[in-house]
Amino acid sequence: MLPFLAPIVGMLAEKGLSLLSNTVSSVADEGVNKLKEFVEEKTGIDITNHKQVQNLTPEQTEKLKKLELEEKKFFEEIRFKYYQADLKDRQDARFMQKEALKQNDTFSKRFIYYYASFVTIITFIYIYLITFLEIPKDNQRFADCVLGFLLGQGLSVILAFFFGSSHSSQVKNEIIKKMK
Repeated sequence: MLPFLAPIVGMLAEKGLSLLSNTVSSVADEGVNKLKEFVEEKTGIDITNHKQVQNLTPEQTEKLKKLELEEKKFFEEIRFKYYQADLKDRQDARFMQKEALKQNDTFSKRFIYYYASFVTIITFIYIYLITFLEIPKDNQRFADCVLGFLLGQGLSVILAFFFGSSHSSQVKNEIIKKMK
């Protein structure tokens, strides 16, 4: 964070403007200028001016809170669109599997199960090997990277495909929290 912004970030946070304060504290010079211009264009307030932020009127604070709320809504809409695309992707994969099950070819019907079994077995074998075999120090990072990939991208994707994911539960919990 740029040193001259530290007091401004604190004052914004004190006024309940956490999104603005977090954003200002985490962006670089160019980002600060773009954010400053955006906020100034929307509200007429220069959020990089120490004295102006320190002496915000209740009306100005309300303007900034309204802008924050609009931006939060914008980001929530983007997140919802991402969730919809993710859901459609899962539905497409499951539809593909339903179509494969309609075929006469046994291998085509069972391919996804063979593949899932193969990746799962390889993952468990790898876990066993790196747990009980000594790994040379030079290969430790490589072993950790492969393990992370197998667990994070291999096994977890397979489990999410067959058993669903916790993403929809997370979205549901957030919606319930907002309704309170």
